[in-house]
Amino acid sequence: MDSNRLWSGTSYRDSEESFWWEDENFIRAGENKLLSNSGNNNLTVAEQLNSLRVFTEQNKNCYILPVITNKRNFIKAGFHYGKHDGLSQPPMFYLEFNGKQWAAVSTSIVGPQHEELIYTSPRESISVSLARTQDGQYPFISTLELLPLPDGMYANMSSDMAWHTLYGYMYGATDSILG
Repeated sequence: MDSNRLWSGTSYRDSEESFWWEDENFIRAGENKLLSNSGNNNLTVAEQLNSLRVFTEQNKNCYILPVITNKRNFIKAGFHYGKHDGLSQPPMFYLEFNGKQWAAVSTSIVGPQHEELIYTSPRESISVSLARTQDGQYPFISTLELLPLPDGMYANMSSDMAWHTLYGYMYGATDSILG
């Protein structure tokens, strides 16, 4: 598998010819939910963001993703609340990779969000975890992408550090929002 693009739905190839794997082979906890279009304020989102996996049982739940050792990877986690719980109270939780805090995720009722990271793994796998921070606020994830980067990309980046992307801009998008 050259890249891992995961979501909680059935595996399929999208309109850009990217293959999305169902996430069940990478995590053993959580419940898959489909989102209804009601309450989305006419927001058009990518198909992958119309479902999610929510974690109500444990305080911490981890995906284990295979990677090529010492290869730089782009990791992107997408979150689309979509009132999946019937409430208008999007949760806050922590996102971690390899046991280290990556981001505090404060999800929104307005639309999808994402967190991005560039990381070189010294091992053959990485873990991406979602950790509950408050009772009654359950972590969820809509998409998780792990894409190997070309060898020369970010050549000056130290391999013992992770780069967290703070801002991303999509200029000219009119059809959909990718998480």
